[in-house]
Amino acid sequence: FCGKSCKDITDETFSYGEPRAHEFSAETATADYLKTAADCDNAAVYYKSCKFCGKSCKDITDETFSYGEPRAHTPGDPVEENRVEPTCGVEGSYDEVVYCTACGDELSRVNKPIDKLTEEACPGSRFTDIPPRGTPQHDAVDWAITHGLTVGTSATTFSPNAKTTRAQIVTFLWHAVGAPEPQSVTAFKDVKESDYFYKAVMWAAENGITAGVGDGYFGSGRECSRAELVTFLWRLANSPEPAGTVFTDVPADAFYAKAVSWAVEQGVASGDGKGNFLPGVSCTRLQSIFMIWRVYA
Repeated sequence: FCGKSCKDITDETFSYGEPRAHEFSAETATADYLKTAADCDNAAVYYKSCKFCGKSCKDITDETFSYGEPRAHTPGDPVEENRVEPTCGVEGSYDEVVYCTACGDELSRVNKPIDKLTEEACPGSRFTDIPPRGTPQHDAVDWAITHGLTVGTSATTFSPNAKTTRAQIVTFLWHAVGAPEPQSVTAFKDVKESDYFYKAVMWAAENGITAGVGDGYFGSGRECSRAELVTFLWRLANSPEPAGTVFTDVPADAFYAKAVSWAVEQGVASGDGKGNFLPGVSCTRLQSIFMIWRVYA
């Protein structure tokens, strides 16, 4: 009758029209609206909210905004990488690297030198039959001793001119790559599980470095030729295709032809200066260690 509202008398109401649409334009940087927290590379990201009711747009749309700065990196303790052991003639080095403990990013890398070995610290100083300190051959022996390839033939001798066997060579190579545990067994008539070279031979066979000499034999006691050694090294390097180096005593179709070319191109081995490689000549201990050192040191 009179049009007076019931507001102050009762709570009788009715609905009319449609709800107002959300307007997700408000930017409120609180935990309620967080999408992703800040990390070392990115600021925090938040969902926008309705400017009328405050509702997050999370389940409706993906309107977001960034707020603040990326979180600062957290440096970890320095770690040592890429260590190169010093020798009597050449300084060693290593990289001192700092990583972020939160994201793993590399924060700094500094290459630091390691002094040359003193005579007292020189692994080969006890040998009376190797080249003098400061020569590449002496460095090769030092490296071989340090990395466990060999310990010499006595307390004072290395026997550099002694011939090496196939068993000795694959053992040198096995130690050069860290003496990995073989995962399979290949039976050879001349290799017993009690032999010092057993694991090295198993590793060489399973990795295609050598399959033996035929008829079920590995040829463990047979002298290793220059052709065989460079072939083993070439296969360990995944048999790269060489440009091609010609020697009068290396037939183009020989199993070792590509290996010889690769070894010469990489400075691992050389010929006799008269056009010959001498593939059938047996390797001495010093020659073998020197070639392996040229590849792995």
